[in-house]
Amino acid sequence: MRTMVKGIDGRVTLHEVEQIHLSNEIKKIEENQQLKDGYNWNKCEHIDSFENHEQQVFRFNRESILIVKVVDEFYAMNEKCPHMNLSMKGGGIEIKDGTINCAWHNTTFCYKTGEVKNWLALSKTEKFMAKIFLKSNKQAEGVLDIEPVDIETYPTQITDNHVWVGIKQNS
Repeated sequence: MRTMVKGIDGRVTLHEVEQIHLSNEIKKIEENQQLKDGYNWNKCEHIDSFENHEQQVFRFNRESILIVKVVDEFYAMNEKCPHMNLSMKGGGIEIKDGTINCAWHNTTFCYKTGEVKNWLALSKTEKFMAKIFLKSNKQAEGVLDIEPVDIETYPTQITDNHVWVGIKQNS
């Protein structure tokens, strides 16, 4: 492989690399990714790591995924709320209702299916105050009028005491 690197005073130096050793990187990929049933399965973390941190974010390619532990089950969803693309991490989990709350704008989603349960649950006073505050920000125009959008969910599985998340191929 040949590569050109800018040198001193705009000169270009040609560097030649005779060998590239990728065996460790290939082994790491093989240990942490699997292709099965139309999903790219990605190894996340040992289940014990969720004892003290029930919500963890993992990034795979362009996907940012939040995995939450609820009792002894693991659920995965897009880490960003579809309302304004803010993080869902730290949102309250309501086991009885099966929901996670986006704390930024009080929107709740089913953590199993991603279905919107309550969209922008703000009081009239809170909405009024938000509209006044947002009025001076042209980028925020209309954010309170966005239609409800479900949050994307992903399947999870436990293999060798590690949580794995499946991302559909070609997504």
